[in-house]
Amino acid sequence: MSGTDFCDVCQCDIPGGGWDDHVVGRAHCRKAGLRTQAALQSARRDRNGVSVPTQDDELDFGVIDPSAAPKASKSFTLKVTSETAEFMVLDPQWTSSALRETACVILAWCFSCSIEGDPHLKRNHVVRIIVGLRVSGIGRYEETLEIRFARVSNSQQFSVTRTIKAIIGDAGYTSLLPATPYVPRRRAERRAVSSFVAGRGLPPLSAIAWRSKLGRYSIPKRLHEALSMQPNRPDSGEDIVPTEIRSLFPTALRIQNHGSVFGLLLWLEEVAMKYASYSTQFMKAQFMLLYL
Repeated sequence: MSGTDFCDVCQCDIPGGGWDDHVVGRAHCRKAGLRTQAALQSARRDRNGVSVPTQDDELDFGVIDPSAAPKASKSFTLKVTSETAEFMVLDPQWTSSALRETACVILAWCFSCSIEGDPHLKRNHVVRIIVGLRVSGIGRYEETLEIRFARVSNSQQFSVTRTIKAIIGDAGYTSLLPATPYVPRRRAERRAVSSFVAGRGLPPLSAIAWRSKLGRYSIPKRLHEALSMQPNRPDSGEDIVPTEIRSLFPTALRIQNHGSVFGLLLWLEEVAMKYASYSTQFMKAQFMLLYL
């Protein structure tokens, strides 16, 4: 077993023995997008001394002509890497089996699977699994095979999954395949701009013919002192909005006081921006909830 494992999602080496903790970690799941993907990634790893092939030539059918699809089959061999480990290979299952039991529509089986010979897996005896293709319609097919094992000594069960793929297509599909593999662009340092063509600047504000100029609506001095008060502490048991500020606002929002109420809210926001009061905006939200 190698000392480190490379994570394709995080693009880093993981020390041996720490893979299971890594794939359920917050940083890995954030990059993978879904925690389910991390669990599936962990299920694909060999464990407990069992070796399952991962080569594409054994698990991928490739592109198959529709006429040859019913006879297409693949096989791969299960082995053990430990001298004393013995397992019984249980009936392999497809991950869509549980979905088929609860689905409201009939789902077609894409692949078939069977064990060839004795399912007793040990050091000098391998187990071969045969996978066949059961569909002939043109399309792309992919399914996850769950291979279950039971340890002979203590009947402990565990699973290893592998993805089986197949593409059924005629000659037209082959002509649509890419001629060369896609190579993403490499990230490079941004070069500083040494020369550029100067454009026409925006016209100044004085060039715009405004119909009228808006006046300044300063906060009245008597209100400025009250709105500048710090909010009460949340753990004090009192209302976070001081009584002096709440008394400035009416208890109900009506057409007659609509302008004055929102004028006070705007002044309250200006005070928050000027004095950087950390909770003044929260107090404004409390007033908004009062009138909803």
